[in-house]
Parts: sequence; C-alpha cells; structure tokens
Amino acid sequence: MSWLSRSRYRNEILGPHALVTGVHSSPGLTALCARLDRCKPRAILDLGASSTENLRFLSRYCDNVAVENLARSRSAVATKARSGASRSAPFRLPDVDALSLPVDSSFDVVLMWDLLHYVERAQLTRFIARLAGLCRKDALVLLLASSTTPITPTPMYFRIEGHDRLYYGVSADPPLPAPHFTPGEVEHRMRGFRPLRLYQLRNGLQEFLFRYEG
Repeated sequence: MSWLSRSRYRNEILGPHALVTGVHSSPGLTALCARLDRCKPRAILDLGASSTENLRFLSRYCDNVAVENLARSRSAVATKARSGASRSAPFRLPDVDALSLPVDSSFDVVLMWDLLHYVERAQLTRFIARLAGLCRKDALVLLLASSTTPITPTPMYFRIEGHDRLYYGVSADPPLPAPHFTPGEVEHRMRGFRPLRLYQLRNGLQEFLFRYEG
C-alpha cells in the first residue's frame, strides 16, 4: 500500500525546517486517540522518557501503561561531547536487545516517537522485528520521522499536551543532517505493519500511524 503518489509528496515538502522546543500540532496522535476511544487497549508501551503528564493522559485509556526509555543510556555520548570527540556523530540507541521487557509482554499501542532516527539502518530490521514481537494483532504504532528536516543529536522529549498536541523538548546542541526517511522507506522498514495514516507536519516532520498485522 502506498501512502500517496511521489509527485504529490514532493509538492508537500517545503524545504528544510528547524525543530524548536514548544507545543506542536499532532494529527497522528489525534487519529490514534480516535481509535482508542472506539476500542480500549489492554496495554500501552511508551518508548520515550517517563512523564507524569503522559502517564496521566494514557491512563484515561488503559490501566496498564509501561514506559521503556530506550534513550536513557547517554553517558558515553556525554563523555564524547565533553572531550571534544566527534560532535557530528549521531546518538545511537543501545542494541535492540536493550528492550528489557519480559519476553511474554504484549501491547495494543506503542509510542515509538522519533526513535527511528537513532537506530543504525543496518539494525532496523532487527529492531522492528523485536518491536513486532511486543505487539498484539492489530496493535497501533505511532512514530515520527524526518525526510528533509535536520534532527536533534539525541531523541527529543515528547510530552502529551492533549489529544491533538505534543510538546517537543529539543536539544540546544547543533542539529544533525536530515536522515531522509521517505514515506516509502518507512513503510518498507515496518515489516508486518500496515500503514494507516501519514501526516506531513508544518515543522517538516512526518507522523505515521501503523497497525500490526502479524
């Protein structure tokens, strides 16, 4: 299934943007919440930083909310920056096996945020396979990816401000080049997942909503 024609997609891209700290519209979150209003999930997995606001919001839909902050291991990166080592090298998530949830864990919703930017492309197949192993059939996955917008050197902090808004906490460090994740590549990488929605945001990011088909 294609998101939209290539020519139409090119017309929607306005050129490089800069990500800024603040509240941003999130039509992908709106679409996710609309589905959760119709079908209550049994378990939700948030792969971002722990947030009281996020937990409070997600608890409206489900009592079982797990938080697995994959970006928490930053000590080596911080040491490199202080020593003047390669500042242009992007932060990389720990190996995919760093998902420390029990092997029998399963979820109906996964908030993946912008983590796709920080997995080595050579490791994406393993990462997505591990993610799929945590999903029940018809599980929903929300993620953000950039095609032309420079990204932050470390994953952004996301706080849910409402069903249609996200607060971005953006690093003050110089941005990294855009990772060029086109809709076609994201769809290709998400093996086993069916694309439901794609939104091109004004800040240059793309929001994707997938459903796991097994």
